[in-house]
Amino acid sequence: MSTREPRARTHLLAWGIIWAVWAFISRNNQASLPLLVIATTLLVGCSALAVYANHGLWIPRLLRRGRPLLYAAVLGATLLVLTFLVVLGIQAAYDILWEPDPLRFGFWTNVAMDFLFISFHVLAAAGVLAAMKVPSS
Repeated sequence: MSTREPRARTHLLAWGIIWAVWAFISRNNQASLPLLVIATTLLVGCSALAVYANHGLWIPRLLRRGRPLLYAAVLGATLLVLTFLVVLGIQAAYDILWEPDPLRFGFWTNVAMDFLFISFHVLAAAGVLAAMKVPSS
């Protein structure tokens, strides 16, 4: 067994727990169980993508090489792209499986909320890794 296998399992377990916590917290915010699963999976999945992009790509390739402004711009663009994918994905799921989301606060409000959601996970992961003194790739 390679050293990557236990690490991958640990990461999958951690993201699974995060998914379960958010599904529980937001269980009353979605119109049905399938929509809850889709919305939570999109949000947590895109949060994971942002975390791994940040720690595996942007920090080592940009921040550590003395390009903090480019790092900030690329991370911001990554967060925005993933946020738009989440918002459009959740809205499409509602439109297909239910009806237009009755709690749709407006496109830009949903973008802002989901941007904060994904950004929170990027910051939380950075905090956990810093506390554990784990360097980015």
